[in-house]
Amino acid sequence: MFLFDNAISMPARIVGMIEADVPIVHLDRTIFHPTTGSQRADRGCIGSAQVLAVAFDGGEISHYVNSSNGLEVGAEITLQLDQDWRHLQSAYHSAGHLIASAMRQIDQRCTVLFGQHYPDQAALTLHSANQIKEGHIKELNDLLQHFIEQNLIVDIGLESGTRYVRFGGLEAIPCNGTHVDTTGELEKIDVIRHEYDGERLRLYYVTYNRT
Repeated sequence: MFLFDNAISMPARIVGMIEADVPIVHLDRTIFHPTTGSQRADRGCIGSAQVLAVAFDGGEISHYVNSSNGLEVGAEITLQLDQDWRHLQSAYHSAGHLIASAMRQIDQRCTVLFGQHYPDQAALTLHSANQIKEGHIKELNDLLQHFIEQNLIVDIGLESGTRYVRFGGLEAIPCNGTHVDTTGELEKIDVIRHEYDGERLRLYYVTYNRT
């Protein structure tokens, strides 16, 4: 559900459970995004149980909870996301996409290698043969602010079986993460530091949500 729906609450059915020190719950559908290399897992509750972690295990999504009390296979249960936490993860992931698009406008030959959109250590790694300078960082941050002021609407769809995310008329980027609905939900994106390792450029950034 999280791939195409930003719902923060929904019913689901428990289809499997593993009793352990940290119980694991499997659902017939979920709004909880698992931890990946690019985004941290959602937080929230399954019924009255607190979700401690969410992981993609062996082809299915496992929800690690603090207690299995009140949970049983076959039960219909309510899923509830921590909305503020989800929006924070989505904001950082969207900011990473916007940085990638802005960099492509500054240097059309650069390509994204991977992104880590964790709020406390957000960074985007690109292949860039051209050494960027401080003036380019200012240009980059100005362009990011322009994207925000345009209030670009996110478009999420499938193309040849691959999910893509596009903001306004910017390039479509393959992605399985969560995102804000419009760039106007962000107040500011700042690329605060950059470093090179050969032709690998790493951009460190922070973003701020509107209150």
